[in-house]
Amino acid sequence: MRILLIEDDPGNAEVVDEILTDEGHDVRRAASLAEATEHLAASSWDVVITDSLEAPGTARQDVDIEGYHALARRAAVIVMSAQPWARHIAAEELGVSAVLPKPFMLEDLLEAVRSAEGSR
Repeated sequence: MRILLIEDDPGNAEVVDEILTDEGHDVRRAASLAEATEHLAASSWDVVITDSLEAPGTARQDVDIEGYHALARRAAVIVMSAQPWARHIAAEELGVSAVLPKPFMLEDLLEAVRSAEGSR
């Protein structure tokens, strides 16, 4: 499966990339939404795994619901976030496949990827 990983923390990106690659997935990384937009325009993706998106012009902890809906029109989306809203917001509200509050167990991520694969 082709997975686009949007994560600004290089250490987190490395761990997630390695785990998913070991599972047989084709993973590409983007350190920002701007970089991810280039990847999204150039190719199709089965799953997008992203760190939190903040709504433009708002406080960092505010969720960008429209941004998630836009990503979900392109691929199944899994959100992984340490922001407080990630603990109580439902995936359905964001229009995504799963929300994983950080820290999370790697098995939870793999299960979310398997579920996202089946939902597309």
